[in-house]
Amino acid sequence: MGSTACGGGDTGSGDAVWQAPPAAPTSAAPQEGKKAGTAAGTDKELCEAVDRADTILTGQMVQAMQGGGEGPSASDIQQGLKEFAEALRSASDGSDSEVAKAMQKVAADSQKIAQSADPAVEAAKPAFEEANTILEKACQAAGVKIKL
Repeated sequence: MGSTACGGGDTGSGDAVWQAPPAAPTSAAPQEGKKAGTAAGTDKELCEAVDRADTILTGQMVQAMQGGGEGPSASDIQQGLKEFAEALRSASDGSDSEVAKAMQKVAADSQKIAQSADPAVEAAKPAFEEANTILEKACQAAGVKIKL
């Protein structure tokens, strides 16, 4: 994701359009495949949530670049990272698996970077890249390939 925020990520066809994440279910019954009493699901579901959040972030950055400038502005990156962090935090809430812990670390780092004056520079730092790599490897072990 660090390189994605700077425009170096795989954007597929380049026609990505930002879409709002689906609304939270209103039913009191747990969703299929999710642990009763928690928001978190299986590691596979958590990793799929990471992939969806990253796809949305990438779409936002692509859309910002299509404005004709040199890339997304600091405020574009900050807003995208805040939304990304919240998506990871809410998806992993209630789970203590290795995937959830890695998601929470990336979410915390993303939120911290979103508060910085130059989020593109902060996102490119080795510590953030390392946190992303740990999450990628945890998801790979869960059978889901993601690339942040």
